[in-house]
Parts: sequence; C-alpha cells; structure tokens
Amino acid sequence: MVLLVGILLYAVMPPAFAWLSHLPLLLFSRFLLGILHCSLCFTSYILAVEVVEAKYRTVTGFTLMLGWAAGVIWFGALGYMERSWRLLQTFGSLSLLLLMPFVLVMDESPRWLMVKGRRDDAIRVFRRAASWHKVSLPSDEELLPLNDESPSPKKVSDEKKIVKSTYTLVMDEVLALLRTPRLRIITLLLYITYLVSAMVYYGLSLSGGEMSGNPFFYMVLSGLVEVPAYTLLIPIVQRAGRRIPGFIAFLLCALALFALVIIPTEYSGVIMALALMGKVGITGAFQVTIFFSSELFPTEVRSRGVGTCFMMSRIGSILSPIIMDVVGKHYKPGPSIVFGVGSLVAALAIFLLPETLGLALPDTISDLENRKPTDERQSRCWSLMRRQRVQEESKQDTTKEDHSPLV
Repeated sequence: MVLLVGILLYAVMPPAFAWLSHLPLLLFSRFLLGILHCSLCFTSYILAVEVVEAKYRTVTGFTLMLGWAAGVIWFGALGYMERSWRLLQTFGSLSLLLLMPFVLVMDESPRWLMVKGRRDDAIRVFRRAASWHKVSLPSDEELLPLNDESPSPKKVSDEKKIVKSTYTLVMDEVLALLRTPRLRIITLLLYITYLVSAMVYYGLSLSGGEMSGNPFFYMVLSGLVEVPAYTLLIPIVQRAGRRIPGFIAFLLCALALFALVIIPTEYSGVIMALALMGKVGITGAFQVTIFFSSELFPTEVRSRGVGTCFMMSRIGSILSPIIMDVVGKHYKPGPSIVFGVGSLVAALAIFLLPETLGLALPDTISDLENRKPTDERQSRCWSLMRRQRVQEESKQDTTKEDHSPLV
C-alpha cells in the first residue's frame, strides 16, 4: 500500500509542482518530493529482497539499481533536448505512471506479515504466488508449524500497547535501532556509510561543469559507468561477500578523488576520466551498502533501519553542494579532498561490519543478537559487540542484585 500510494503521488505531484511560481511553495514541494523519494526507494528495495530466494538475493538487489542508472542517462539526454526545468520535471515524472499496472498486482512481503503475526495474510500471499508459478503448497496441517513459529496477533498487539504506553511512537521508532549492542553498532556504522556514499555520489554526479565542458554529456557518461558498477559486482559479492568489495570500492573512489587534486586543470580528459572512475567506485560502494543493510537489519525493524539510513543519505546529499560551493570557493581541490577523506572513513566503517554471506535474513532483533559469525576473522566488530553486550548484561544483573530483598 505504501508503494502504491507513493508511486501515485510521485507521478502526480511533480508535474503540478513544476508550475508553481511562489518560491516558498516550490521549496516546500521539493521537501515533500524528497520524503516520497526515500519512501519509494527503500520500500521497493526491501520488498524485492525479502520475497526472493536467498540464491537470487544478490542478483535481485544489484539489478534493481540498473533502473536508477537508466534514469540518470535518460535525464542527461532529456536535459540536453529540453532546457526548461519545468518541462523536464513534468515529462520525467509522468513516466512513473507506467508502473501503476505492476504495483496493483503486488502483494505485501510474506516474511513481514509472519513477523507481525498476520499469518493468514502471509499464507494467502504464498498461495497466490504458488498459483502463479503453477506449483502446490503443502496442506494446512503441514503449514501449521509455520503458523506456530510466528508471534500471534494478540501477542503482537499486546506488545505494541505496552510500548506505546511507555514511550511515544517517535521515540520507539528511534530507540529500537539503538536498544541492543549489536544492532546499535551496526546502525551507527551504516549511518556513516550511507551519509558518505550519498555525499560523494551526488558530489560527483552534479559536478559536470567542473569535470567536463559539456555537463549533459558528463551526466550521460556518469549514468553509463554505473551499469558495470552494478553488474560486475554481482559475481564478486556472491563469492567474496559484502564487506571486502564495499571496502575496496570506497578505496577506489578515494584514490580517484585524491588523484584529482594533483592533476593540472588543462588535462581535462584525465580529470573527467578520474571523476568517472570515482563515480564507478562510489556507485559500487553505495549499492553494496544498500544491499548490505537490507541483510543486516532484522525483518521487524528492516524498514525502519533502512529508512533511517536513507534519511542519513539525504543529509549527505544536502552537504554535498554546500561542500562544493563553500569549500570549492576558497580552495578548488577542497571538495575532492573532503570527499576522498570521507570515502576512507566509510571504507573503515563498512570493514567493521559483520559479514552476511551465506546467512539467512534475521527476522527478530533476538536473532541478530544471538547470531554467531561463520568465521571470527570476517569482522573485528563481532568481538566489540559481544564485549559490550556482556558488560550491559552484567550491569543489569548487578542492578537486580542490589534491589533484591534481603533474606
């Protein structure tokens, strides 16, 4: 339902907003479109990752972003043909109406329905999918254990009442990601990688005037280089995992950005090549980060976790033009240095995350907290999270002992 309403609004609102003449209203409309953009991105991505089999998860997660690359190419070409931003926004937004027939036949994620205690709805989705694929589901008696493993609707409802009576809804949405040690560290590290990824990505995407004499040609090229960044990473991520490829992609971007600092401005071809090389690196790193986060967050907080991560990416995209204008005004290579240092920080952050290759998606926070790594050398972050968890548990035990009645 969120996806359906979001696409409908995103197709109707931009053409109407494009013809506003009052600047405050225009800015407010951009704010609303930014909220819709994030909602559509993470909702559709999470839905796709949750419903496919584990062996197709990597291919699905990465090929989904080919549509984004096509959009960048399309807007570069459309901007060259139509220089009026009002008409450009109108024509570009109406294309979303083509998605409406597909969205109308989509179902909710059965994994999410099971976690939320909506067992009958989940089984209904399973049966509908089985009829499409012309396969038969087990009988109701065989599906009964599946029903028993999920929380009952009454239990979920009671838990929600308890939470709402203790905290406000907003505080619960935020604190759920910071309440337990392992999820807390994962969340904070992902916030760093999302913020830097968006900051550098949009910094390189919107710097056509600095990197090339033809910004439209540069935008088309920047979209074209995203295609190999998405597709070539698929076999690498399937075999090497998520952590190391993301780490290397951030390093590649940082090296390209630092190289831009020392190249003289008269070497325009070399500058554009390095900028596109950095775009390949940050595109791959951003995609690995998005895919990684969809596997790290448990199902019960996955939408919340990825949603707040995209919120952090919006902060990075806000900082990007500020860095380019303010820092670049005083020191022209400054933005490349800032983006390069940020890429190094993000490389360290993604390196500290626990690997998810070959692991099932966690459904609850308890599943994540009790998960053991397949290889202790995969992540230095596991020992830190375990140590922090033991310390918090010991503090809780000490508090209970201090308040226990004397015998």
